[in-house]
Amino acid sequence: MDCPKAEVLILNFSSNEYFLSPFLDDMPKLRALILINYSTSNIVFHNLSVFHNLNNLRSLWFEKIYVPQIFDTTIPLKNLQRVSLILCDIDTGLDQSAIDLPRIFPRSSELAIDHCINLNKLPSSICRMHTLKILNVTNCDSLQELPADLGKINFLQLLRLYSCLNLKRLPVSIGHLVWLKYLDISQCVTMGCLLEGVYGARATDEGAGVWGFWAEGTCLGIGWSRF
Repeated sequence: MDCPKAEVLILNFSSNEYFLSPFLDDMPKLRALILINYSTSNIVFHNLSVFHNLNNLRSLWFEKIYVPQIFDTTIPLKNLQRVSLILCDIDTGLDQSAIDLPRIFPRSSELAIDHCINLNKLPSSICRMHTLKILNVTNCDSLQELPADLGKINFLQLLRLYSCLNLKRLPVSIGHLVWLKYLDISQCVTMGCLLEGVYGARATDEGAGVWGFWAEGTCLGIGWSRF
């Protein structure tokens, strides 16, 4: 297939393994790549080297794949701005020191993780993604802990942790997110309380507001916004 002017590519497949075709090398103008697996199990990709020439890629959508192989790649996606991981197997039981997100996604401003499995803890290297402005982690039942240094994501403006049923607390460093405008921990039913540091993120801002729903000491839904 020869499509040198293609800017958007959607690949649908149903398999446990998939060899990424070399024709991706011949799509220098590709801006959005969407890979969707309809198999009952997560897919393993081969030939990740095809990403090497996708210098204009801005958006990447992975659905139902085995993610650690992506973490292992040595190819930085230098202009990628948005990354979406949907129904993926994250497998954070692997060596966290080997996961270098800011090297792979050096300019990403938005990261979305939804309905993913084996995500017990966000990789600690996410705290060095200083270009990140939007972080959505939703419907990840296995998530139990956030990195202690999450507050080092200097320019984070939106943090959504919706329906992470086993997430028990927010890190104290979240109070250092001075640009944070919106925080959503709705349906994080095991979270006990909202840390004082959240209010301190922009305590002097008159537009800040906290809303929440509680029942018998359990957080059914709570959010913080500043607009």
